[in-house]
Amino acid sequence: MEFQGKRGRPAKRYAKLASVGICCYLPIMGGRHLIYAPLFLIAACGLFDGPGSMVTAADAALVDGGGDGGPTVISGILCALADLRLLGGCQKLQRSRIEITIDETKQMVVSDDSGRFSFTLPDARSNITLLVNDPTRVYLPSVLPLGVATLRTFAVPLVAQETVRNAAFSNGFSIDPRLGVALAYVVDPLGQPAVGVTGEALSGSIGPLYDGAMENQLAGFGGTRAFGLVSWFELPAIETTVTLHTPDGSRLVGDKFKLPVRKGSITVSLLPLATRH
Repeated sequence: MEFQGKRGRPAKRYAKLASVGICCYLPIMGGRHLIYAPLFLIAACGLFDGPGSMVTAADAALVDGGGDGGPTVISGILCALADLRLLGGCQKLQRSRIEITIDETKQMVVSDDSGRFSFTLPDARSNITLLVNDPTRVYLPSVLPLGVATLRTFAVPLVAQETVRNAAFSNGFSIDPRLGVALAYVVDPLGQPAVGVTGEALSGSIGPLYDGAMENQLAGFGGTRAFGLVSWFELPAIETTVTLHTPDGSRLVGDKFKLPVRKGSITVSLLPLATRH
């Protein structure tokens, strides 16, 4: 499946997320139409800031059938997102038996002792949704929309249950295990975090909440800040449309995105905004 932007042309762009710790180029999808918002976390160079524990190309090497018609093998490595605001600060997680499932095909693999995993796609796909489950329940189940059309190596962020509970408690509410959470990182076409972007409230949910000044601080006013985070809590377990607005005079254009939400899970995605023409 290929997403279409204005005038029906492919809406693929390439971005560099150096400011949030991602130093390699990655494709992102945008456009003025409702789109499925893929997350691209590509370990093609030093991916995450951090002493000794950063994810590197050697940690998550690309294994691909290439252009010879062979099977496409997706490989990845787990990382722990300790600060909800800082996607680029995700630290390599050496944890075995984490279950990774492709939602569209129901294939499942488990991570090895180093936190690595791989699987073969049964057919050609541009995008997939990974469902990631920790049987020990230390980490929340994750929902990760992924773009695999160009690059096929991913770092997969996991968020501890305690981290999410504490963030919710700090904002005066608790987590309902029947509902879902969405963390969306808004970026411009160059991959820089978009500042001042606001999201629309969703009926029955809590949010939007934005990245605050301190670790794991979420603020309910002012729009996105240095890390471009906008989040919603207490979301129903359905595909949810979120609407973003840019401030007056911004060079970026607001847009709408569809996010997959699952019961008791956290959805993590990049939301790219186009430049105003």
